[in-house]
Formats: sequence, C-alpha cells, structure tokens
Amino acid sequence: MKLFEGKYDQLAGILVDAIWIVIKKSKEIYDETGNELYANQTQKTPDFKFQIIIRREEDFGAYKLDANTYHGKIVISLEIDPDIEPDYYSDINNELQEITRHEIEHLLQEKKVPGKAKFPSTYMLKKINKNDYEFLIADHETEAMVKGFYRRAKTQKEKLDVVMDDFLGYYIKDDRITKKEAKEIKDKWLAYAKK
Repeated sequence: MKLFEGKYDQLAGILVDAIWIVIKKSKEIYDETGNELYANQTQKTPDFKFQIIIRREEDFGAYKLDANTYHGKIVISLEIDPDIEPDYYSDINNELQEITRHEIEHLLQEKKVPGKAKFPSTYMLKKINKNDYEFLIADHETEAMVKGFYRRAKTQKEKLDVVMDDFLGYYIKDDRITKKEAKEIKDKWLAYAKK
C-alpha cells in the first residue's frame, strides 16, 4: 500500500512542531505561576488559519485532544493535567500527528468545493447521524481517518491496520460500536488505503 502524501505529511509535521512550542512554553509559564493556564494561539498561513487551545486542569489525571476544521481553519484543543506532563508527551505527539493530518485532509475536502464544505460540520453530523458507526464509515471521514492513521503509523513505526485496531478498540470498549461494525469500518478504511 502506498499513500503519496509526503507534502501533507510534511505540513502536519510542521504544524505539530508549532503546537509543541506552544505546549512547552505554556507549561513553563504554568510552572512559574502555579495558576491554571489557558493558552490560545492562532497562526495564519497563506492557505488557512490554525488555532491551538491548551487548558491545564489539575486533578484531571489524563489528557484529551480534540480537533475540528471549518471555513479554512483548523482548531486543535488540548486539555491536560499538568501532573502527567511530560510523561504523556510521546502519546500526545502520536495523537497530534494523526489528528493534524486528519484535519488537513478535511481542509483539502473543503477546497474541492470552494466556498462550500464538501462535508457537513461535526455539529451537523451529530444531528444527522444516529450513532458513531455512521460517522466513522462516512466517505469524508474515511478519507481523513486513513490519512491520519497513515501519519500516526509512520510516527509510531507501526502497521496501519494495528493503528486502526487500536483506535476502533476504544469505541468497542466504550460500547459505541460493535465488533461487527468495527470490522466493517476497518474493511472500508483498508479498501480506501489500497486505492
């Protein structure tokens, strides 16, 4: 399987490097002040805007990454317990590589139909879709998921199908999809990856 995405993988890497600058600088400020810090930084490129939002919350015990793309803007938010930093930086980096590449794909989907998104917003998808299965198997998500998983697999030096299994495993564990649905989703993703 060959995905010729070098240019966009490189862009994902550049954006993730910029995110790490914000994460580490905001951690330094947090350590100096001891106050909960909310960092919000927007950068503009010739083609799109990129926003990173970081919120540190004590006693959270974990981290949570979320991302969205709309109207030429990628927004990535990170909630993190400062007590787990930097122990989880490697996990966060792998996930950042994946979701950043995923969101770049959504930017490309937007540009295919200028002035109009080819795919509905996450908000609309939640209203339209009755469950996670329908969301994960949607064509626009298949494209973005595979590109993101490919980036993560390269970063982790792991096989693509293993990365997919790990991702779907969380949905199965939380009873959000069945094992049968996970197999159907993965089969569709792998078929797309082989194109």
